Amino acid sequence: MSTRLAQVLRAGEAHRQSVRRTGTLSMEGLNDDTLLSILDALARGAPKEACEAASKWCTLNKRHRRMCEEAGDGMWHELKRRIFGADAETFRSGPGSGQQNFEDLCAADGAKRWLQGKGVENAPSYVLWLLGLTLAGIKAGGEETPEGRVLLIRRVLTLVQYNYDDHDLRRRADEAILGLCDVAFLYMLLENGTEKEKDVALDLLGVYANNHDYDYDYDNPIEQPEDHRRGYEDEKVGLLRGVFTDGNLDRKLKVVKLWHGLLRGLPDATAQQATNMASYASRMIQNGIVNLLVETITARGVIGQVPPSGKLRDFCAETMGNLALALYWIRREEED
Repeated sequence: MSTRLAQVLRAGEAHRQSVRRTGTLSMEGLNDDTLLSILDALARGAPKEACEAASKWCTLNKRHRRMCEEAGDGMWHELKRRIFGADAETFRSGPGSGQQNFEDLCAADGAKRWLQGKGVENAPSYVLWLLGLTLAGIKAGGEETPEGRVLLIRRVLTLVQYNYDDHDLRRRADEAILGLCDVAFLYMLLENGTEKEKDVALDLLGVYANNHDYDYDYDNPIEQPEDHRRGYEDEKVGLLRGVFTDGNLDRKLKVVKLWHGLLRGLPDATAQQATNMASYASRMIQNGIVNLLVETITARGVIGQVPPSGKLRDFCAETMGNLALALYWIRREEED
């Protein structure tokens, strides 16, 4: 046994005996084997193993679960200090939050390692915390229920809308996080999901469609603005038309904003991006989207039982302009 581990174990045993005498902390349930595994992981500088050991013990049976829930905050603060250090982040406050804070730190540590595996370093603590909860939810089977899928997408939406100070870090983190909900998954929910699933899927598809760096402060410009839009699934245009036609005003706006973003002409667009936009615009025409947009703009009554608003009309008009420009550019490329 290492000298460091022996010292930690002796200190832990003295502390545990003191607790038994004073009754200030409910640590009796943490047996020697459990303490050994946790403290051994600490001695080796491995929070992952320490978190897994504590979680395994607390979920072993009902008795252990109750003891962990009833244990005082002091026990969890002590584990937090030993494993993560005295200056570790505190995500929650108030009595009874000790175990939650410990579990939050474990989740954040898992998210940190997950991002590092994708080449992303130094993510903000809030991002690590929420991403940790998201990854834990996926691991626990959250994607298997409608409620879990809605929560997953809402968390991803919050994560990708986080305001980073470092532009490059934001881009790399977003790229990794958006992979948790790819376009195929979102369109599957839009086609077969519950009403709540459809709404949040449209929200995230809208983020995909507007994922570029061209809306920036010109007093502090980005050196190399980039276009990371995705969602050019030509075969799904008909599905979106149906959602637009049958949806309420909110859904109509979400669909037309998605089209508006995908077809928006941006400076320095790559040849591939221009091709994507032109192909998508052609499929929109084949699916009668132009007529649908015109009908919405000029409607005096209702469209699909929903009176169009001025905002909806404006987005439809701008989308028609974007569509025409996308077709113009492909025509120009063919002539050149």
